[in-house]
Amino acid sequence: MKSQTANSILKTYQKVHAHLCSAGLRPKLQRLDNECSEALKTYMKEEKVDYQLVPPHIHRRNAAERAIRTFKNHFIAGLCRANKNFPLHLWDKLIHHMSIDTMPQNEQYAPLKTTSLQDCAPHAIDGWYLGPALESYR
Repeated sequence: MKSQTANSILKTYQKVHAHLCSAGLRPKLQRLDNECSEALKTYMKEEKVDYQLVPPHIHRRNAAERAIRTFKNHFIAGLCRANKNFPLHLWDKLIHHMSIDTMPQNEQYAPLKTTSLQDCAPHAIDGWYLGPALESYR
């Protein structure tokens, strides 16, 4: 979305709505920030999508706001873990990897039993990690 004008928001919502519907996931309820254009309200009524406006500054009622905050916190923590020589102007190349990394995993890890501090030492060479091999098994 290039801007946050009413027209741009409407066009983006229409694209997302069409994509969800084509996947068989027709939205029934939409929670929105306190600001919503009349055009968007009209479109949602035409598509039979109920909507609720969240009061201003009450982000705990809007799950999307919480998800955004969680992702930002995770992304910033990831940048802090990056190599000190990582070119920060390439931060946008990390978004896809961070998105994959924030997906919930159904794995459980047992605590490691270490016999020496050497067991906890890094076992790698210097480099930049920009994402997993998506077509390979872990």
